[in-house]
Amino acid sequence: MSFFFPFFCLDLQNQQLPCCCCCCCFCEYYLTLEDRYIVFMFAADLPSSSSSYSSSVEAEKKVTANLLVQYLFVCCFVSFGTFWWVKVFGFLLQRGFLLLLLRFVCSRKGVRFLVCFHVGHFLFLFLFLVVCIEETESMTSAEQLVLELIVPEQRENALLDLSKKREAFPDLAPMLWHSCGTIAALLQEIVSIYPMLSPPTLTAGASNRVCNALALLQCVASHPDTRTLFLNAHIPLYLYPFLNTVSKTRPFEYLRLTSLGVIGALVKVDDTEVINFLLSTEIIPLCLRTMEMGSELSKTVATFIVQKILLDDVGLNYICATAERFFAVGAVLATMVQLLAEQPSVRLLKHIIRCYLRLSDNPRACEALKNCLPDFLQNGTFNNCLREDPTTRRWLAQLMMNVRGGQMHPPQHMAVGIQGGPLSSMDQLLSGQ
Repeated sequence: MSFFFPFFCLDLQNQQLPCCCCCCCFCEYYLTLEDRYIVFMFAADLPSSSSSYSSSVEAEKKVTANLLVQYLFVCCFVSFGTFWWVKVFGFLLQRGFLLLLLRFVCSRKGVRFLVCFHVGHFLFLFLFLVVCIEETESMTSAEQLVLELIVPEQRENALLDLSKKREAFPDLAPMLWHSCGTIAALLQEIVSIYPMLSPPTLTAGASNRVCNALALLQCVASHPDTRTLFLNAHIPLYLYPFLNTVSKTRPFEYLRLTSLGVIGALVKVDDTEVINFLLSTEIIPLCLRTMEMGSELSKTVATFIVQKILLDDVGLNYICATAERFFAVGAVLATMVQLLAEQPSVRLLKHIIRCYLRLSDNPRACEALKNCLPDFLQNGTFNNCLREDPTTRRWLAQLMMNVRGGQMHPPQHMAVGIQGGPLSSMDQLLSGQ
């Protein structure tokens, strides 16, 4: 059978993978399984002309060898498939149909068939090679940028490139977590701006740099293979000083918003373990602070975090366990509703209504909402805003039904033994004490 075999040219001294020299070798030869095994061993052990190479080059060699082995497997299966043609040829020879076969091969249709077969085979393998080379270059680029994070002189550019391209690297989170010194370098970037928080001297350049580091931590927090490791290391605690700031300047607002994005990535996946961790670290007061004084986008993300905590039974029971916690959350939500009556925001209003609806699932909280639910939610103030949002209108109607006694609530058990005892006042809750 004719098959296409590529020759990869590795420029190891320049530490790069040039375009492969696609040499078309059409060989009328069938490789046995033993022969292919020898080729696989050769591909997995590429020769090197020097004894000292960087780790990025060694990783590049391994990736290239793996891709070459995958390609040879494809050749193996294609070649094995031709054995069926040999059997068919033998069958035709025994049945006396060889003359008919020769006539077909010598005809125009037969020639076209053979030409199309070989051309299709060549195009398939060529496209396969193109995909393999693109994957190799992508992974090599990601690995190189991760290695540059531990070099102080190259870290800033590496942070910028990785934060922009993180969506293109699906395995970036495990690579960041398991690379030596990478997480420590990201935490060093975070801790280095602590002195700029009070007094507020944070510059735009410093804010952008640490936000790029936070974007990579968000990638780690959202990946299923690294989320638990991220929590066990208590890395979210390094972000809490940013949420505790009160400056409304652009650098601080950008810093708060990116920090909330990391917490939002944790709660986006329904996981009681995440909720327990956040409740034990007093994330509610920090979110309430942002909901009071942040920008519209920061308020939306902070309200989303509170909403996801409330949607979990542990979070609902925690907030409704004491009157102080419930009224602290209720007061902040009511203040936001009052502001939205003047400057409506459908996106933020949607999360607020969902929080109220979830609070109404608790019998004690529902009873309290009869007296403290904002009038703006009951008198149709937001009807025009929600005209094109049937889901939020349905939530609001269900909330009104729950508060006005249109639905019976099953009894629920209050959480016992949750860290963070009863708070004496709303000020104490907002201060995070």
